[in-house]
Amino acid sequence: MQFFMINPVRRVTGSAELFIQPEIATSGFKYSGFDNFGLNTGARVIIPVQEMGENISMSLGGKYTFRKNSITGDSGYPGVEAGVYFFGGIAGVQFTKNFNKNNLYSFSFYLKYF
Repeated sequence: MQFFMINPVRRVTGSAELFIQPEIATSGFKYSGFDNFGLNTGARVIIPVQEMGENISMSLGGKYTFRKNSITGDSGYPGVEAGVYFFGGIAGVQFTKNFNKNNLYSFSFYLKYF
């Protein structure tokens, strides 16, 4: 069992992680009132799909996004996410269903440096 430092090979063969990740929206939230910068925190499970996860792996998780809204005064919202990762978990795509009427869905590209 390891904490805080997971060998990348072990990570994609099946693991669970707690995460904190910054998020920057490249397009403005002009009519929703949200800031372009947000901070996500949550937990996800990594599941191997092909070649013990080294070629393809996927994740399922829950998160809370801290993002200020100047119109409603809210400071964040919860969501659930699913992702698909390639090349040993270095690159991938994530889809998030947010539980907020002003920002229902998010689609993001994922790059990770080990």
